[in-house]
Order: sequence, then C-alpha cells, then structure tokens
Amino acid sequence: MFHNLSIMKGARTAVETCMNVKPEETVLIVTDTERVKIAEAFAYASASLDAKTVISIMKPMKQHREEPPKPIKEAMKASDVVLMPTKVAVPH
Repeated sequence: MFHNLSIMKGARTAVETCMNVKPEETVLIVTDTERVKIAEAFAYASASLDAKTVISIMKPMKQHREEPPKPIKEAMKASDVVLMPTKVAVPH
C-alpha cells in the first residue's frame, strides 16, 4: 500500500506541477503492459483535475525510439498533454 501511495504522490506532482494539466484538457497516457500501474496513477491524477483522460496500452517495444502504432501516433497529435510511462523510450 505504501508503494502505491508513493506512486500516486509522484503522479499527482507530474500531472499538476510538471505538466500543468487544466480541466477540460485532453490527456493521453501511452503505456505498455509492463507499466500499467504507473499509467493508472497518472490517469487517476489527471481525471481528478477534470481532464479528459485516455489510456492507450500497447505491448512493450523491443528497442528505444521504435515508432508506436499509427493509432497511438494520431492520438498523441490530437492530445493537449501526453504522458508515456513505458519500458523503453517512445519517440514523440
């Protein structure tokens, strides 16, 4: 439980302070199957600010900077804020 509380506090700081998410902004959280818990924490923090929050889950990429699937790229372009807790770096 304490570990989850730490994740929630970090997610809240990232969403409120670092990304300055505002109500009604569209927030996309792109994650892979190995980082879903972190994505859920970001989503909870974002939704609590009344942002339009979407999570997209994909299988982990094999290497850094591999292009995400086309639907995810399009969703990234259409979002105000994109958070990407993934195992490897995704180009943006």
